[in-house]
Amino acid sequence: MIPACFSDYHLRIPLLNQIDEWSLLRKWTLSEVYRVKLTTGESRIIKWGGQEMAGEAEKYRNLVHPLQIKAPQIFEFVQLDDSGVMVMEDVGEKNLEQQPHPAHFLEASRELARLRMRATNNIERMLSKKVIDTYSASMEHFLEQLDDYHAKNLVIQDNGIMPIDWPISYLSPHLGDLYCLIMEAHGWCSLPREEMILAYLDVTELKIDDLNWQVHIGGLCWLIRTLRWLVYGGTDIISGSETWIPGLQKEVETLYQEII
Repeated sequence: MIPACFSDYHLRIPLLNQIDEWSLLRKWTLSEVYRVKLTTGESRIIKWGGQEMAGEAEKYRNLVHPLQIKAPQIFEFVQLDDSGVMVMEDVGEKNLEQQPHPAHFLEASRELARLRMRATNNIERMLSKKVIDTYSASMEHFLEQLDDYHAKNLVIQDNGIMPIDWPISYLSPHLGDLYCLIMEAHGWCSLPREEMILAYLDVTELKIDDLNWQVHIGGLCWLIRTLRWLVYGGTDIISGSETWIPGLQKEVETLYQEII
């Protein structure tokens, strides 16, 4: 039986009528994700997004794929007035939250470094000025953005780590992503911050002092941005997320003291 959120799409996406099995992976107010098994025996990931979560396919087309960032293949996408459905490659069943091994987190740090290096090398060569202007995070809009590079969005593969889930991607120089990954690595498997930093430096030419400064500033930017998003509507989108606020406030205070 086709889930209700896809009911308006079954005529527009014939594949929806060729599914033998639906397995729910995530259900939020504005996002539902399923792993499906087709009548052919193949599997796919099908995502429904509402409102601001509906434009993820555009981010893949305009940013992720042109910048040659490692990401799942998009087979089909249909967008209506206030929602969209995307049929994606199934890149693996386990993410870092499900298998929080130190080696996986260290590889995720290296993959983030590769991701940023590819993006930096390709941004002006592969993107038009119009695309760059559209997706760059201005001072006014920066605090309204979300980040993507979390353990739950990093799928473990035989040849490394595959980032997935790019609904609200943007262009920005800060390293809040690495700060978040460091915090998760410590929380999930007590991996020291220093090891994550060294793993990132394995594939970059940054000096350790410069990288540490970028991580501190990036972490503070991410925390303030996320708090603002939660206060101005995010708690309505993700059930239970109001419980995150006290911990995030404490992190801001701790990081600020480290910076000054």
